[in-house]
Amino acid sequence: MNKKSDHIDQTKSYAEDLVKVYNAEKAKRKELEEARNALERKNEELKKEKEQLRIYAEDFKNLYEKLLVANSAIKKANIETIYRLSVAAEYRDNETAAHIKRVSEYAKIISSTMELDAETIENIKLASPMHDIGKIGISDAVLLKQGKYTDVEYEQMKEHANIGHLILENSNSTVLQLADSIALTHHEKYDGTGYPRKLKRDEIPVEGRIAAIADVYDALSTKRPYKKAFSKSETLKIMTQGKGTHFDPHIFDSFMDSLEAIEVYQSKH
Repeated sequence: MNKKSDHIDQTKSYAEDLVKVYNAEKAKRKELEEARNALERKNEELKKEKEQLRIYAEDFKNLYEKLLVANSAIKKANIETIYRLSVAAEYRDNETAAHIKRVSEYAKIISSTMELDAETIENIKLASPMHDIGKIGISDAVLLKQGKYTDVEYEQMKEHANIGHLILENSNSTVLQLADSIALTHHEKYDGTGYPRKLKRDEIPVEGRIAAIADVYDALSTKRPYKKAFSKSETLKIMTQGKGTHFDPHIFDSFMDSLEAIEVYQSKH
């Protein structure tokens, strides 16, 4: 009887243990199921967030592209304004828009052979057309005179550098700040004998020293109403005589290194 009772008790104990194991496994499965469901919900949330981020990224890309187009249009409008303003000044002096663009391109070509960053090179190109903007303030009697200037007339003519500075100063625009500098200093000479401030060497900003070479080269090598175009050899002879006196010798060397590209551009414009 005792053996039978013991067997029953043992069986009952095993059954209880099995129930406990079953319940524990059931609870564990339920916990795993809840965890799996939570992960699936989280995964769905992440998918939605990822899709939303993709939409945001696409919207940002579209907005950025629109801003680039708008900035490009603004830049083109600003460049056109610069050229038109420059032409207005040069028009009174019997110059041409072609002269303005040539000086601009020559300045860029020369700058490109120097240790200047791309943005500065481009800004010098954009600023150079305004080198003679101050001629707007010079009287026709002086500006359009065909013969040799009197001393008084020459002093009046030289004022176009200061007038250009007064027109362009105090701008927040990097290009107009460079244009101001070029207008004021492109008639300065390396040895200090130029005008209006008799600056010398590195006192003359690099953009002014570059524009001086570009402007003189175009003035000598192209036909004007009051002069014929000098030949290549005559132009280079005159300019070489100014190396170290009129022109920065290092930038002059850059000009000579750039001469082939300058001549190619000049032949097309």
